[in-house]
This record gives sequence, structure tokens and C-alpha cells, in this order.
Amino acid sequence: LEKTEMSSDVATKENIELFRKIYETETEWLSSLQLENGAIPMTYSKNGQLTVNPYFADFAALALLDNAERYADSVVRYMDWHFAHLNTAEEDFNGLDGTIYDYKVTMKNGEIVKEVISTPENADSYDTTDSYAATFLTVVYKYLQKTGDSDYIAANAEDIVRITNVM
Repeated sequence: LEKTEMSSDVATKENIELFRKIYETETEWLSSLQLENGAIPMTYSKNGQLTVNPYFADFAALALLDNAERYADSVVRYMDWHFAHLNTAEEDFNGLDGTIYDYKVTMKNGEIVKEVISTPENADSYDTTDSYAATFLTVVYKYLQKTGDSDYIAANAEDIVRITNVM
């Protein structure tokens, strides 16, 4: 094979600065989506209905943890929301303890007026149980790595085990 010289992909100081600005802007935007109750919806509007899909919210939380110094408190608020919305086996439509449904949140003038389980075709909803659990546990683990806050983990150990068992 003939060797060809590749164009230089060396990151210049200008590129590094551009990527840093993009990163900061995007994480600030993700943080701005968070609702007063800790949920992270897929989009934001002061008026109307928002969708909270815990799987995608987990990825937003993971991105925020890349700057844990600034956003760890936001991630705690999200994890608190997540823990508070776990289903019991009696509540879950599949009879599984530790799952979480998707939610619809109705906003009026920037305030939450209603939060309900997303119910397409009149059925409680989540896409999967294992992926929702796995991504959330990844958030919990990364939070511990970034902050060292083992007290928070210990305080929520029972729910963490419930979520682990869903997988």
C-alpha cells in the first residue's frame, strides 16, 4: 500500500478554545433545561407540555458531570427526582420494582402545573427497563467518581439496589 500523508489534525490553540466554548455553551444549555423539581426534559418551553424521558435525561446528567464542579448540585436534583419517581412492583405495569416511567410535564408561565406519567394509547410507558436502569446507574457511579460523595450514595443505597435488580 502506498503511504499517503494525512492532513494535519493537530489541535491548535484556536481549535481548543472553540471546543471549550462549545462545551461550555452546550452544558449550560443542558443545565437550563432542568425544571424546578429536578427533572431534565428533552426540550424546554415556558408554556405547554414537555417530555421527560429518564434515559435521555441520564445522558444530559452525564454530560453535566463532566463539569461536576459547576453542575454536581444539578445532577443531585435530577437524581433526587429520579429516585422519587421509581415504581414499586405494584405500580409497574410489568410488575417490576425499581423501574421508572416517562413523564409529561405541563408548564404555564415557566412553572410546573402538572406532572403525569406519559401514557401513549392509555398505557403507562417506558421504552425499556434495563437501559433506563443502566444509564441511571452510570450517572450514580460517575457522580461518585467526580464528587466522592459516598454519603449521598449510602443514603440512596436501597433505591440503587432496586434499580440494579431491574437489569
